[in-house]
Amino acid sequence: WSESGVLKTGYIGLNRMMGVGGFLRGFFCNFGALTHNYKTGILLDMFMQIPRYNTPYMFDPSKKALMLRISFENRPQQDLPDIYKKLVEMATGQKVVKKDIDPREAARYIKEKFESKGYHIAWRYYSPNDFTVDHLIAVLEEYEQKGYEIHCLNLDYLELICKSKSGKREDLMITDSVERLRGYCYPRGITVLNAHQLSTEAQNIAREGGTNFVSRVAQGGWYMNCKSLHTKLDLEILMHIVKTADASYLTFARGKMRGEVDVPMKHRVFAYKFEEVGGIHEDYPSGECKAIYDLNSLNKPIAEADDDGW
Repeated sequence: WSESGVLKTGYIGLNRMMGVGGFLRGFFCNFGALTHNYKTGILLDMFMQIPRYNTPYMFDPSKKALMLRISFENRPQQDLPDIYKKLVEMATGQKVVKKDIDPREAARYIKEKFESKGYHIAWRYYSPNDFTVDHLIAVLEEYEQKGYEIHCLNLDYLELICKSKSGKREDLMITDSVERLRGYCYPRGITVLNAHQLSTEAQNIAREGGTNFVSRVAQGGWYMNCKSLHTKLDLEILMHIVKTADASYLTFARGKMRGEVDVPMKHRVFAYKFEEVGGIHEDYPSGECKAIYDLNSLNKPIAEADDDGW
């Protein structure tokens, strides 16, 4: 693999974790988390950050750089208010009420922000019913035939189209789909960002409490319906939301990374705080890292009730 065209994110902690400053072109990267632990959230964050913080590095200068998001869960009009809300709240520090958002203004604002560095943006939804990895590859071919060089495929998420009606085991369907999609994307320098739910066994570990859940499941084998998924990935990042008495944090741990780039252990596990306005704030623009590297520091005692019981 080559470090040419690395895709920086808006989170310094993530960039450090990967050791090369961002996602390597062509890598198949997976975010693993339990249900309701920010899987779609992190994919949307990456979709809004990569085109804003990277000038396209073209393998073929005759083509147009493309960021492509494909969802099998949400239509673009469902995700657009969330992206607009976060962008505006981070920029202004003021709370945005989703029901008051003008869809046309939001679309114009997002397009302007996303395309400021030279990227083109495509955003598509497909029903997962009767949609296969062959259809997915055909979509990529369609954009390439239109003159695009796809830099990142933001996929929410692959497992949803790996339901077999032929009786083939689901874990084999998943690993086969990952292998085939990676086989197409890797030589073309298409970075794939995907998410996959963690298993019930991982859920049992989470129930034990503590802030180090991500560290405990970072060695692989904890994916729902496919324990061997980690063997097919180029990069895996585990996530979990930790709630304390006065705040919530998104914790991260790096699992497998192909090539095993040398990264200090202290940079492989960290957390970001969810702010009341803007959620997790991007720190790449300021250069001042907001990642918290001591997860034990997140353990804060719940305030004792006063004499009135409040």
